[in-house]
Amino acid sequence: MGFGKSADGDGAIVSVAFATALSRVAGFFRDSVMFALLGFSPWSGAFLFAFTLPNLFRRMLGEGALNSAMIPIFAETLEKKSRDEAFAFLNGLFCRLGTVIFAVAVVFLAAFVFFRDALPENWLRALGLAVLLFPYLAFACLSALLCGALNSLGSFGLPALNAALLNCAMIVFGALGLALYPSGGGAAALMLCGGVLVGGLLQLALPFWLLRQRGWLFRFDFSANPLLGKLMGLFVPATVGAAMVQINGALSRILAFLFTDNGMEILYMSSRLVELPLGIFAASVIAVSFPGLSSAVAAGDGAAFAENYGRAQRSLLAVTIPSALGLILLAKPILTALFAWGNCAAADLGQVLPALRVSAAAIPFFAAAGMAVKAFHAKQDMASPLAVAALSILINIILTLSFIGPFGATGIAAANSISALLQCILLQRKLKRAFPNTVRANELRHNLLPLLLASLALSAVIFICGAILGRTGVTRLGSLTTLIVTIPAAATAYVAVLSILHFEEVSLLLTMVKPRKRSPFSR
Repeated sequence: MGFGKSADGDGAIVSVAFATALSRVAGFFRDSVMFALLGFSPWSGAFLFAFTLPNLFRRMLGEGALNSAMIPIFAETLEKKSRDEAFAFLNGLFCRLGTVIFAVAVVFLAAFVFFRDALPENWLRALGLAVLLFPYLAFACLSALLCGALNSLGSFGLPALNAALLNCAMIVFGALGLALYPSGGGAAALMLCGGVLVGGLLQLALPFWLLRQRGWLFRFDFSANPLLGKLMGLFVPATVGAAMVQINGALSRILAFLFTDNGMEILYMSSRLVELPLGIFAASVIAVSFPGLSSAVAAGDGAAFAENYGRAQRSLLAVTIPSALGLILLAKPILTALFAWGNCAAADLGQVLPALRVSAAAIPFFAAAGMAVKAFHAKQDMASPLAVAALSILINIILTLSFIGPFGATGIAAANSISALLQCILLQRKLKRAFPNTVRANELRHNLLPLLLASLALSAVIFICGAILGRTGVTRLGSLTTLIVTIPAAATAYVAVLSILHFEEVSLLLTMVKPRKRSPFSR
């Protein structure tokens, strides 16, 4: 189950990356349809605000704290006890999580009904849509829980494809909205809400079915289980830490919604593009390495833990550094190609450029911090990343309040990026003190030189292609042409330089583009 230097480890990462890439492509079609339908309007801001609330809890509970607490215990139970006991633990957790989410939804609905007459129009619009979307929270959190169990059982590809189901459903409902309500408005926003709910239900159905193929039988089970008590000991501090991180991001969007013009749309669009490399590769590396790290801890194999973490860290740097550079240098044609149609005007996209470039610069730091947090979680140490998260959030709030006045949404993006850098530095230092053999500074410095030279080659190719293609990036078709020519050429130059310099993880990059004999979803 380890990550290691193995074909299985590389294959699992490629499976997850391939499935996630399909999901992200579908996600960009979804966002393109969404902005074409709603534009930069009061209803687009309201929908994005409403969609943020269930996603906040999904990431905090389903994909964040709960999985960080559940996977090590599930993996340890599989390793030391039996699959039946692991599944019994999963059933008890599934039932309790569903009950808690139902209670949260009831409280949220009651609060909205009680306060709705006192709400201003923009809040009434946004919270009204949030009430409609709250069932998605249950679908997504329970789905993430089941996907975590599948990862622990060695299944990665199909669970990673799960996000595409939501995106495809929203594309279908958004396309119907464009046909029925081409000028946008409230009815168009309701169509998108319908897509979210249908997509969330499909997201729950897929891992449910996959786990049944692995022998899991769902049962309503609220009986006492000592493993659930152990989970709560890990879950509470992890939830506080995840809540800090997620509330931090949500607070940025809420401040943008309240105090800037189109700030919610700007931050959403820039964050979606930044999440492309983070979601396709960084999340793939972390998802594949975390169960292996947890198993290494359960087996008491410190050498395997250090090796897995070191390779994951190098792999993240190998992809996130060029991703950040490419997104900064190609920001304008990317925005134009993806979003310049329907009710989304070119002038609106111009507002996104500075925020996108500032956010893109922090991509390596977001990825490295996420990997460090998972290393602590695999050791069942929730307190250390919690302390760092608290400090970084405080810094982010101070910087956001300082920057939002003079710089608007771009100032919020800058505050997020600076706090991500500081969080990364603090986590690495704390990790090095706690686990000296995990963070090897000399090894990292040794690998930075080939990455730097390869990144210079990538940047040079982008500038050369830009000079040759001239002003093709002005139109949507021209921007698409620029990207089709430039991205493969720049990526080829980057990988070639790393190959010449014998960079250790270049085999993984080559694996991602080589034809595969097996289906990428076989894992």
